[in-house]
Amino acid sequence: MYGKLSRVKDARQVFDRMCDKDSLSWFLMLAVYAQNGHMEEAKLMFSQMPERSLISFNMMISSLGRCGCVQEAYKIFNNMPHRDLVSWNAVISAYGQNGYINETVQVFDAMPERDMISWTVVLTLHANNRNLEEAKNIFEKMPERDLAAWNCMLNAYSQSGYPQEARRVFYSMPQRSLISWTVMLNLSAVNSSLQETKNIFEAIPENNLVSCTSMISAYAQSGYHLEAKSLFDRMPCWNLVTWTAMLAACVRAGSIFMAEDIFKKMPFKNPVACNAMLAGYAHAGKVEQAKCIFDKMPCWSLVSWSSLLYVYAGSRDMDLTRRFFDKMPYQQLVSWNTMLDAYAQNRYMAEARVMFNAMVEKDVISWTIMLAGYGLSGQSSLARKTFAQMPGKNEVSWDAMLSACTQAGDSISVFELFHTMQMAGIYNQVGFVSALNAHGQVGSVKCARSCFVSMAFDCGIQPCHQHYSCIIDGLARAGYIDNARELIGNMPFVPTSLDWLCLLAACRSLECGTCVSKWVSGIASSRAMYSLLANVWAWH
Repeated sequence: MYGKLSRVKDARQVFDRMCDKDSLSWFLMLAVYAQNGHMEEAKLMFSQMPERSLISFNMMISSLGRCGCVQEAYKIFNNMPHRDLVSWNAVISAYGQNGYINETVQVFDAMPERDMISWTVVLTLHANNRNLEEAKNIFEKMPERDLAAWNCMLNAYSQSGYPQEARRVFYSMPQRSLISWTVMLNLSAVNSSLQETKNIFEAIPENNLVSCTSMISAYAQSGYHLEAKSLFDRMPCWNLVTWTAMLAACVRAGSIFMAEDIFKKMPFKNPVACNAMLAGYAHAGKVEQAKCIFDKMPCWSLVSWSSLLYVYAGSRDMDLTRRFFDKMPYQQLVSWNTMLDAYAQNRYMAEARVMFNAMVEKDVISWTIMLAGYGLSGQSSLARKTFAQMPGKNEVSWDAMLSACTQAGDSISVFELFHTMQMAGIYNQVGFVSALNAHGQVGSVKCARSCFVSMAFDCGIQPCHQHYSCIIDGLARAGYIDNARELIGNMPFVPTSLDWLCLLAACRSLECGTCVSKWVSGIASSRAMYSLLANVWAWH
């Protein structure tokens, strides 16, 4: 009784007061020590036992294995006068639980007989070490498989990034537990559509805290924070992981007020939750609130420091941003890139260049920040030079160079770069925006239309509002006012004031200008509208 209550001292006092101690008394006292993790006392008790039963040997091997004392466990196993299957399973479990792959396999091969435990130990060890082929071989050789073996194989494929094999195992299982369903739910959240993940969640016979939290995370990753909140509110209880998942969902969706409400209601706030709220304030540009969260944190990680640095960088207060950067206890490449981007985005290119040259380590992001900064500042020649010097380029680098040429009005360079990107198999929405803009600037409506059609049919890129805006601008510039007006009315997006302003800028008739200005004024009045309308009147 005392042993089950972890009252080891009381159990020892009872043992010491016993006048006649039989083998059962010694064994029970040994079990109290072993099961409560008092291994030094257990070893002493084991050595003092007048006689040791097979059960005593097996208990010591298992207990030593659980405590990581593998060599001592094997020494006892090696000195046993005789062994049974439990003894073999105890020593193979000691090796397997502590990651001794070769020793586990050697013991497994030497076993005179095996049962489900023996097979499962080796299977679990291979699965945990991502030795999928060995795990698969063991699984197929097993004379019978229990639920634990099936779950082990399912989790191995899931954790190793083989979703199709994991699904095959799942749908082949003769029975499933909540663990099986939760593994599939997490796998689906990463590799499948939200609808499929939702179908799996609804098919689970009985959901628990873990599965509900996984579903909340799936909603968060897909941007459905309201659905996540609905599920969160229906849950009977929450743990810290659930609270943090719900907070992350609100932050990811940009719902800062809902995130604040969740954060205030959290019964306990760990560093992960604080960093999530800090990131939310960072993206919302709330400097004071972010600083308040940061100051209240008991300790700061690199994520905490980087998030507040991001907030300061977005505030455009470069002196404050630089002071905070210099105060950081450790600065990794992410921190340097954030500071570098703050200079570049605010067009402090001289300071950005000094920092770039001082960086011990640079990656493609560092180079692209400099490239984009030069383009933003209108220094297209330095942008080209930086692009040519880059040791490696990604899609963002190419897009940044295209944008620099577009801003400089260098349509020929845009066409050349865009053609090179196509030859390299680089297709994305940003690149087509630059190409369509360039066609519009030179008045090549036919080429712009061809580019637009190719984007959808040849490259499989769905046109966004910005692509339509480029075509509208190109048509208006070339004098096709009616066509531009028709496209504004028929495109699958709600026209913005910018679309109408592009049309108004190209108007040369008073009737057309007045008509367009009425549409624009219904959306948003601006100085640009009145200036352009004045130009129409002057032209007339």
